[in-house]
Amino acid sequence: MRVEKHELHTMDERELRRYKRILKLRRQRRKKMYTAIVTLLLTVALVFSFAVSQGAIKSNANSGFKYFTQYYVEPGDTLWDIAEEFIDYEYYKNTKIYLEEVCAMNHIDMDQAIYSGQMLFLPYYDEEYIY
Repeated sequence: MRVEKHELHTMDERELRRYKRILKLRRQRRKKMYTAIVTLLLTVALVFSFAVSQGAIKSNANSGFKYFTQYYVEPGDTLWDIAEEFIDYEYYKNTKIYLEEVCAMNHIDMDQAIYSGQMLFLPYYDEEYIY
């Protein structure tokens, strides 16, 4: 119901109340719609930021090829020392995650002692494809 300004003066009281009620309902609907849109946008932004912060979305900018190498434990070596030497933080979030993979590959526990001369398989990444 579109009313020109000069028509407002010609309306009787009942028509004017009806017109004001319609305007009020339109404002309420518009306000609800804006609130719903803002809520939706904030929810999407929150979910996206949480996913990024948890590492669920990873860029392929650091994509490389995963390889494995043999390492012979030397006297005085610990798993943490070896991990710090071979870890690539572009591919592993922290040392513990890298160590869990190393231990699983070599069928050892993280708290298990390693001994000099023991052979370990260690993962590493390289940008070049080796065939």
